[in-house]
Amino acid sequence: MEGILHGVRVVEVSTLIAGPYCAMLLGEFGAEVVKVEDPRGGDPTRLLGPPFVGDQSALFLSVNRNKKSMALDIRTPQGREILSRMIRRADVLVQNLRPEMRREVGLTWEAVRSLNPRIIHCALSAFGEEGPYRSKPATDNIFQGMGGIMTVSGEEGDPPVRLGITPADMSAALFAALGIVLALHHRARTGEGQDVSLSLIDALLAFQTSRLQEFLATGRNPRRTGRGSPFAAPAEFYETLDGYINIAVFNQKFWTRLCRALDLEELADDPDFRDPQARIRNRHRLEHILAERFRQRSTEEWRGLLDREDIPNGPIYTYAEMLSDPQIAANSMVAGMSHPTLGECSFVRQPIRLQRRPVPPRTPPPILGEHTRSILTDLGYGSQEIAFLEQERIISQSPRGDHSS
Repeated sequence: MEGILHGVRVVEVSTLIAGPYCAMLLGEFGAEVVKVEDPRGGDPTRLLGPPFVGDQSALFLSVNRNKKSMALDIRTPQGREILSRMIRRADVLVQNLRPEMRREVGLTWEAVRSLNPRIIHCALSAFGEEGPYRSKPATDNIFQGMGGIMTVSGEEGDPPVRLGITPADMSAALFAALGIVLALHHRARTGEGQDVSLSLIDALLAFQTSRLQEFLATGRNPRRTGRGSPFAAPAEFYETLDGYINIAVFNQKFWTRLCRALDLEELADDPDFRDPQARIRNRHRLEHILAERFRQRSTEEWRGLLDREDIPNGPIYTYAEMLSDPQIAANSMVAGMSHPTLGECSFVRQPIRLQRRPVPPRTPPPILGEHTRSILTDLGYGSQEIAFLEQERIISQSPRGDHSS
């Protein structure tokens, strides 16, 4: 079945996570995505690890499905000419080159627009197109530090805490994909291409809207609340007889039900806990009382009691436990796919379900240069020209051959 973006041609000149995941999302919904990589090793994530699956980096596999790989040296005149031909035929260009590199290889918005006035040019940058840091390199841990998120995570008094995921990369990828789809919608109405730009630092700030608004309202950095929520109490996890349980009590209805489930009805009328603000003010006393009670039963026992009262609750899973949960399994967020060298592999799907245009994962992450020949042939290059380009190391091809043409 054709995806909703079938017919949209995307050229991706990006590395690491944000740009590749953005382009992968477009491919997931049917766009044809060509990933342009340096012939000398390709996207650096191909080598980042462990872990590796065979000779493939798990990180690269995670953000490069539904793409073709074109191994092309765009720093050479011949490489730039090939890239220009691709851009003339493309609908979207996704790139994350630094400003000086964009100028060197002819990928500024002005240069791209002169080749194709209808193109959607999406440029992801570290810190933005203007300002003193516009040419500085950075990665997600740098953004987490500069973006303030490390100072609102963890327990009060702890040193800064790095999140175990990449929130700047992933939020930037999502915002970029949204921007591209908006620009395509605009072009469908007007015929105009446009420049879509965003920075990873801005994406991380937007990702933190609820906490950042606290600072804007008070002028004070939000307090760290550790395992608890900054907005409600009790809304945190507690140790049980054999593990942990998470609960979330954010209104009076759930508070009354929680007191009943825990056989602590006297707390419902305690002046220290009578309303949400009082519970937050006295959260430490409340935590102590609840912690003592939750340690008296197993996690499964508490889940049953809390479910009967319809109180938001859940366990704390490892990834293995999480993927074994019947609800997670029912959502089918992990799908299998055959990889050309690794055989059958599992991948994390994107979560959007379109009723009328469902699209399962279609193709595995490509081998470096896997589609170089077919792309060049489609651009009008003959066998002798392709052989010359390979001899001059302007392109490279996958040793396994190109089976996509």
